[in-house]
Amino acid sequence: MPDSSLAAAFKDLTGDVGFYLGFGRGTDNSDTVWTTIQQAAVDRCVKGGLRNFYHCGYDWSFLRPVLTATLPSGATFIPLPEDFGGIEGEVTVSSSGATGFIPIPITGDVRPQYAITPDATGRPQMACIDPIKGTGSARGQRFNLYVYPAADQEYTLQFAYYLNPGYLDGV
Repeated sequence: MPDSSLAAAFKDLTGDVGFYLGFGRGTDNSDTVWTTIQQAAVDRCVKGGLRNFYHCGYDWSFLRPVLTATLPSGATFIPLPEDFGGIEGEVTVSSSGATGFIPIPITGDVRPQYAITPDATGRPQMACIDPIKGTGSARGQRFNLYVYPAADQEYTLQFAYYLNPGYLDGV
């Protein structure tokens, strides 16, 4: 299928912002070279425009992807994607040969269950989201999805999540 006749390259977007700000369209568009300050202003405007688009009040379906992940036998957690922003709806679990997915509740913490029965295994009955230590200036918050009990076989977990969109990169 051909691209839309309205498709615009990243350089077109930044060039239009630079032109609007009075800096010209920039070297990517065979125009005036921007200073570091001008480039920063263009980047701020593009980021602000993206935030306005993503969070305009419309429920964009592309910001709610469905994750299907494998929970290996013996595992108690799976790492969540770097763009994870929260669960949308319920977590479901299925095993090989099962006819469907069974919903499991999201709780605040599954560690109390492990304190009571630390060696429990079986089909996951509950889950919780746990932040991973190590957030810094160059790395945002990351999360794991913990389940109880530990998997007695390989399971498939599935759920929709809120996507934390990234900045356009022109690629």
